[in-house]
Amino acid sequence: MRFGRVTARNLRCFEKVDFCPGPRVNVVYGPNGSGKTSLLEAFSLASIGKSFQAVKAQELIRNHSSGLTVLAQAFDQSGIRSDIEVRKSGRETRIALDGIDLRSASELARRVPMLCINSRVPEILAEGPHHRRALIDRALFHVKPGYVDHWKAYRTALKNRNELLPRNARREADYWHNRLAETAERIDQERRAVLASVNHALTSEAAALLPTELHMDFSSGWDTTRPLLAVLEETWDRDREVGYTVAGPHRCDMVLKKAQRPVARKLSRGQSKVTACVVVAGLLAWMKSELGSPPVLLVDDIAAELDDEARASVVEIFLRFGGQSVFTAIRRTDLPEVTDSSSTLFHVKQAA
Repeated sequence: MRFGRVTARNLRCFEKVDFCPGPRVNVVYGPNGSGKTSLLEAFSLASIGKSFQAVKAQELIRNHSSGLTVLAQAFDQSGIRSDIEVRKSGRETRIALDGIDLRSASELARRVPMLCINSRVPEILAEGPHHRRALIDRALFHVKPGYVDHWKAYRTALKNRNELLPRNARREADYWHNRLAETAERIDQERRAVLASVNHALTSEAAALLPTELHMDFSSGWDTTRPLLAVLEETWDRDREVGYTVAGPHRCDMVLKKAQRPVARKLSRGQSKVTACVVVAGLLAWMKSELGSPPVLLVDDIAAELDDEARASVVEIFLRFGGQSVFTAIRRTDLPEVTDSSSTLFHVKQAA
């Protein structure tokens, strides 16, 4: 699974940018502010229908333009080509695959799975649990079509239960309790499987890079020694007091620990970045095992905050998976591990 030509119009600083990535390692380089990260966002838009950064759609559209367009060629493992078109104008997004409009971005996500390492990923380790859940769930969205359905069904049931709490409509809530319990088990099992791969990577890869042994401690969001259905029924009055459902997969968390103590906020910036890269390597390993080939990997400015040895080690881990990858750097010499004769180099100034 990989991208062929990717063309973006009116995306951030670009009136038009056209890039034909190679099937393996690609390096996009250029000065700060030239649009390297924006080019990676074009890949993201073609994979999940939105940027990997938490931005509003309007921020992606070039000044004085009514909307942006991303056109991409995608190839599956058999070499069969698909044509992707993503258009954004204000609050509206239109996604088409081979000329047919898609109902949701989740249908697109299965076409060309993608993972991204950018400056925000290390911070996810220390921020609120929502960000860590999203990191795991995005990997699942790419790989498990049924997971998306369970996740949507769970969110619908959760919304309806929360709306019934102020009315104390307990009998009406019984239906939604059953729906929550049915979908929660599947969500929990899938997340645990992904996290097992992440912890394997932390054990096998991070040992040589970090001065301490780390693991991600998983919390389901409720006491799993008891069925969620029973927990929801017993916590009805408490949930009415606080105004929302306290127990369930929406409260799941994955906390980085040393032994049994949270450690994310005690790591240096460089250590946080290395750890985040190893976490992504665990996601890569899981996705490759499920898909039969690795997802497309976007790596934005990996050299920042890492010394030469750490950078080289992390890049080596990523390259070991094979597949298509796109790295960014200010100078091509910033990534000696990947700027060899087998790499496709793209100078962003070409696109200005």
